[in-house]
Amino acid sequence: MIFVFVRHGARTDQKLSARGSYQMHILAKALAVQELCPTHIFSSEADHALESARILSKELSDKVDPIKLEALKPEGGPSGIDVLVGQIEGTGAALSGASAVVIVVGHEGRLSDLVTDVSGNREHPIAHGGAVCIQGSALADFQAGRGRVHYRYPTVDYQEDKLRPKVQSKMVVSTFLAGFVFTALNALLLEEKEWPWHRVVAAVALTVSLALFVAAVYAYDQIGTPSGFLTDNNPRGLQRKLSNWRERRLDKKWIKLYKMNSCRMTEEEKGLWADDDRAFS
Repeated sequence: MIFVFVRHGARTDQKLSARGSYQMHILAKALAVQELCPTHIFSSEADHALESARILSKELSDKVDPIKLEALKPEGGPSGIDVLVGQIEGTGAALSGASAVVIVVGHEGRLSDLVTDVSGNREHPIAHGGAVCIQGSALADFQAGRGRVHYRYPTVDYQEDKLRPKVQSKMVVSTFLAGFVFTALNALLLEEKEWPWHRVVAAVALTVSLALFVAAVYAYDQIGTPSGFLTDNNPRGLQRKLSNWRERRLDKKWIKLYKMNSCRMTEEEKGLWADDDRAFS
């Protein structure tokens, strides 16, 4: 039995963008290579997730129609593998048999939480148009967290084990220097004598240095955070606007570059173009 957790493709507002649609077609081909023919497809109620599920249904098995589930909503409401299974059974679908392949299309960080529930391990957040396949001998294995990661798309080696010690050492140095600069700045500001111009310059320079060191500590702390640790964080306000602006910018670049290069790219290269930031880094 296999659960395939799929994140919807890139979107604009509530619809899949051209890049997002292409991502789902590429993912469908990747799953077909793994001989993953779905017996069930479940999707979030969001339009872009449902559209992603329909592309997978058409490409992999046109006999299986996507079924919408409330448990896959991006925020709010019940969640967890037991709730998901309960809602699936409520639709009348029977999750039984070793050959069952269940595709679940949804959003981050619900998907990463579900992957953690069924496998017992925290995995990297799933990229737009990405998937994680978890294998088990029976449904009870997934509910007990004994599933095994069978396949992941796209496959990326982040080399975190090598990077994290370097980041931690740099964070220690930045913290020490921030403390030193703060002490020097504090002593300078407490001086009651009249300030000549060079003392003003020194105070400004120390203030800027302190801000940069504090920013460096924060950045290193974010880099050193375990993968998927903050997947439940839902962007709001300015962060959401920046995220949406970034997606629109990527879509525009993708369309332009795809038209320029599609005639001379291999299928593997086209897949790289569809994978989030890789084509634009």
